[in-house]
Amino acid sequence: MKVSFIGLGNMGFPMAQNLLQAGYELIIFNRTPEKAEPLMHQGARYAGTPLEAAKESDLVITMLSDDAALEEVVEGPNGILNGLPEKGIHISASTISVDLARKLSTAHAERKQYFVSATVLGRPDAAKAAKLRILLAGPEQARQRVMPVLAALGQEIFEIGDHGEEGNVVKIGVNFLIASMLELCRKRS
Repeated sequence: MKVSFIGLGNMGFPMAQNLLQAGYELIIFNRTPEKAEPLMHQGARYAGTPLEAAKESDLVITMLSDDAALEEVVEGPNGILNGLPEKGIHISASTISVDLARKLSTAHAERKQYFVSATVLGRPDAAKAAKLRILLAGPEQARQRVMPVLAALGQEIFEIGDHGEEGNVVKIGVNFLIASMLELCRKRS
């Protein structure tokens, strides 16, 4: 199965590497192409744009730093939206706003594509060890199609609901709880 992966930062790089090790044919894109070179030496193929990466497979995973970076990669003439085929799936592993997740769900649905949120819990060492915990939300048929791919990235997958933004709501809530606990510990010491 071909999978495209966009965003090879501290989390994305080890996630993409795990997909290669699991036997997936991997097409990669990163705004800084040099970061892709080690994966290319392991068998990944580099795409010149997000559009090219999306055209190469039915499944595109993005792991980007924020809303602005994700919007840049998805929209526009060289974006995922224009390359992903009908019934193709965009999996966003990034922590993004609920509003952007809703917007992307709508944009993909208008093109008869699927948007799935698969936000991750874990640090880069957990990503490298394929020990992430994944919060999965999106249409049922898309969730079922992505399960084997996500299993190569994490140790647990929690299905949250049928709407992509539900995964982002839970992820933001978890982040808030972690920050609150850290602050409480800091004040007690």
